[in-house]
Amino acid sequence: MADWASRSGFFKRPLLHVTQAVVAYVLLAVLAIGTQLWVGAYHAEFEGDAAGHYASGVVIHDYIVSAFQGLSRSPMAFVAWFHSHYPIVGIGHWPPAYYLAEALWMLCFSDSRSSLLILVAATTAATAFLIWFSVHRRFGPASAYIAAGTFVIIPPVLRSTADLMLDIPVALASFAATIAFARYVETGRSRWNILFAVLAAISILTKGNGVAMALVPPLAILFCRRFDLLRHFSFWVPVPVVAILTGPWYILTYGQVAPGFRYHWGAEYARIALAANSEILLTSAGPVLIAVALVGLLAVISDRAGRDALLSCNAALLAAIWIFQCVVPSAIQDRYLIPLFPPLIVLAVYGASRATTWIRQRLAQATRPAIGHLATIAVGLVFATVWPLAINTEPSPRASFESPAQTVWAMRLAHNPVVLLAVPADREGSAVAELALHDPNRPSMFAIRGSRLLGGGGYNNQDYLPLYDNEAEVSKAIDRYAIPFVLLSTRHSPGEWKHVRQVQALAAHSPDRWRLIRSWVDGDSETLLYQIIGNDERQADTGALMRLSGPRALDNLRETL
Repeated sequence: MADWASRSGFFKRPLLHVTQAVVAYVLLAVLAIGTQLWVGAYHAEFEGDAAGHYASGVVIHDYIVSAFQGLSRSPMAFVAWFHSHYPIVGIGHWPPAYYLAEALWMLCFSDSRSSLLILVAATTAATAFLIWFSVHRRFGPASAYIAAGTFVIIPPVLRSTADLMLDIPVALASFAATIAFARYVETGRSRWNILFAVLAAISILTKGNGVAMALVPPLAILFCRRFDLLRHFSFWVPVPVVAILTGPWYILTYGQVAPGFRYHWGAEYARIALAANSEILLTSAGPVLIAVALVGLLAVISDRAGRDALLSCNAALLAAIWIFQCVVPSAIQDRYLIPLFPPLIVLAVYGASRATTWIRQRLAQATRPAIGHLATIAVGLVFATVWPLAINTEPSPRASFESPAQTVWAMRLAHNPVVLLAVPADREGSAVAELALHDPNRPSMFAIRGSRLLGGGGYNNQDYLPLYDNEAEVSKAIDRYAIPFVLLSTRHSPGEWKHVRQVQALAAHSPDRWRLIRSWVDGDSETLLYQIIGNDERQADTGALMRLSGPRALDNLRETL
């Protein structure tokens, strides 16, 4: 064991000075925040999944606050109560690890959009710092800064840093776990494998694609040729640890997760995913970086003399994520490959180093001093091909529901705090999140999703169908719940939900009942706030509203509320 560890030598070098590490992290954090400012993230709204991630962190934060205030309600009952007001809570479909981190961050700082974006930047910087740490110890400071900075500006990472997504936290936990496992391979000490198990469990409990970590140990053993570790009890410790930490959650929530799969298992999905993910990788990292990383990967796999534990484990992580994303039919999106970029970058640095070593060995002895920094120059040139890709990153959408949400709160009726959201499919979650964000006594407003009251469908309403055929039926549905306010947003796009057009027509044909409070125009989108005369005098039926908007997965809890 000692001889093999001394040959690889990565962890044998003394620890870097704390000051160097702090400076590196601060610089990377500044770069991450700089990318957020560049795309206008602090003036944007949470869209799509990000809105659900915000609400899921907020509900845990609010439960902790209510517990300290002495309010007696079980955690699941509180989630059901909160979800009935702001029906975008994603706990159950997504695991809770990052939401707990969000909640703790909110308790220490605030639950504002800016506060959460700083948390995201800190997470991106932490992932980049681990890249810096890994490269610095083997290839020097210049290559380390180039590699870590490149991770921050890779387009999918840049876009996720400007939003509230789970993929960067998965990348952080997965990469940290890989470094811990490499340390175990070098030393054989069980504490490093236990740390690997805990970090892998955190990754899995952040998002389902963290399950790819199950492939890392066997692949790492294969690439390192360390089959002797299979005979050690310590090698198998992560199996029960991860199973105990993550198994119960996935067993209980699989029924909620499975509907989110947009494809089916099988060879056809693997074929589609392989082609799509290859295209995503090429457009995100560029052909030069990928080619050099493949050189590094092949060098790691074929190296029989001086096998490096960290490089071998990075190769294992790269292969594990790629296999998982091409086999498990959850979805195909560029951000799902974010956990793949840290090992890709480390292997690219190694590939550039190996290529320059090969060149130097073939040059005349007299010329070698003149090219002493050839490896660093090569790394810089390779990674420079990625930076232009960030220039084409689109700015984040502005917070167009911020002002409407504030107006809704100014008009809120204490006896009937309800608003119906008739907005486009990709904006509904944003509207709910903005209302929650501006709620001073959360949860105290019932934000009714039009896709639930007036439409129906599967997960994310991907099988949406309107529930009513005409305006009269829509009007009856709204009056049934005594809804006093309607926030209508239209974009006049071909794929707009039918119930949005129905509400728009109803408002136009009922000027005696539908009083326009205020309107906002933003590009091709128009948002209008209506007050429905008559319903504003009625009392809200809390029980009916909970049956309408409460989490369907927790139906059995309603009787306890």
